[in-house]
Amino acid sequence: DPVNRLPLEIVETIFRGAITRDSDSICGGFAHNAVLLSHVCRRWYNLTVCIPRLWTFIDVTASSLSALAVFVERSQQVPLHIWLTEYDRAKMQWLRSVGSRVGELAFDETTKETLRWNAEQLGEVYDLCLPELDDLSLLPNNEDGFRWPVYLTNGHSKLRTLFLQDIPASLPPAQFPSLKNLTISEGDIDLFSVITLL
Repeated sequence: DPVNRLPLEIVETIFRGAITRDSDSICGGFAHNAVLLSHVCRRWYNLTVCIPRLWTFIDVTASSLSALAVFVERSQQVPLHIWLTEYDRAKMQWLRSVGSRVGELAFDETTKETLRWNAEQLGEVYDLCLPELDDLSLLPNNEDGFRWPVYLTNGHSKLRTLFLQDIPASLPPAQFPSLKNLTISEGDIDLFSVITLL
């Protein structure tokens, strides 16, 4: 097998390329992940468990609690990339427990019309403590009102990428000095509000 002869660094690059996002969503779920790679054969299993970064891409909605525990254990202390679309109380407790490790959060509450988040459920996501957050994608459901997540209202010095879709006319009352990428889609934002973020 040619893969067996490749250095671990090259195998890691190839495997990370196989962890892709679902093209059906703007935020994108993780369509292929380390679990699929680890089930190809015993050699690939041994390789994947040696590469913590492969286990940092987590689709919370599609994963069981036991799978989430495996991802956290195998990712060691590498920052996590979280995708969340549906509310589940137990999974929200899990997310709070790993909040200090979340580097990227893609939160899309608009994916399924029948599974709207209520105000209390949204509050649980918006009030998370995410000190290491540097990449945020937020797609709110504006039909039930909107408030900014607490991690955006206080300013977040580490936030480097911010994607906002269909948001109200005012931006969060904070500045983000490290912000490098800002994408606003389908919102009614004035240019002055954008400048005040930087």
